Amino acid sequence: MPWDSHGGPHAVIDGVEAEDLWVRRPGYDSRKCALLRRCVAALISTWCVMAWHLLLPPHSRRRHPVIMFLVTACTNLSMLPCVRMLHRTGRYWEASVGAFTCFTSFMYHTADSLHQRLWLSEGMWHRLDNVGSIVGMGILCLYFASITDPAAWAYANFGYLALVLVLQEVAPWDERFTFGPILLCAAYLLLRLATDAPASRPAVHWPNLRRGLALLAVAFAFFVRALDDEHDAYRVRHGCWHLFVGAAAYFLWQGLRIDYRAEGTMARTLNCQSKKALNP
Repeated sequence: MPWDSHGGPHAVIDGVEAEDLWVRRPGYDSRKCALLRRCVAALISTWCVMAWHLLLPPHSRRRHPVIMFLVTACTNLSMLPCVRMLHRTGRYWEASVGAFTCFTSFMYHTADSLHQRLWLSEGMWHRLDNVGSIVGMGILCLYFASITDPAAWAYANFGYLALVLVLQEVAPWDERFTFGPILLCAAYLLLRLATDAPASRPAVHWPNLRRGLALLAVAFAFFVRALDDEHDAYRVRHGCWHLFVGAAAYFLWQGLRIDYRAEGTMARTLNCQSKKALNP
């Protein structure tokens, strides 16, 4: 498959050039957001039930585990539209990381809400959730860095995964080992933007990028507010963090005008390695 000047496969799908596909079928098509809208409706329903619960007399009120489950665990489903989109566009590595993070976070919050050991303890699920979240943030930076060499892409992504696993094993609750790897990938992205010629950079899909960054800013605001659990018994702010970061990921992973529908990053890497093995 030929490659365009932006570092991605210049695909022709259904007789339409890849650049035209973004105009005709933008990534923020409302039909693809149906699952996200259902998640929002479920969260609003949960908040209504919680508000009714808080209106009860204090002597009959308690921290209901089912409401905790709906607010903190079920809000992780907002990541599923992003996972589905990554899978449909052939980015199986990124989709796997998103699915892993969604699953481990769901299990962690379920165990925390119901006070039950679900094969693993609450703390074990929490550590796996941290691994998925840190890896997901890092590879998003690598996506915007647009590494076109298959070998460099593989070493960067899987090397980053190995680094996160080691650091989380050393000290899973150390904030330096949480934000350090993400900042490392962000620094690499800034270095690429500063040193690469403008003509070699991939074209940005500005509508998706603006929506993604706006949703991410709201998500981080809720994340910071959620650190104060004493004044948020049902962890509604943490649930909002799940909801908004899932929506932000959906748009940010479509922030570049690179068409992956015919050949994703993982498939591109494996195909290139196969060609090199056949034609040394």
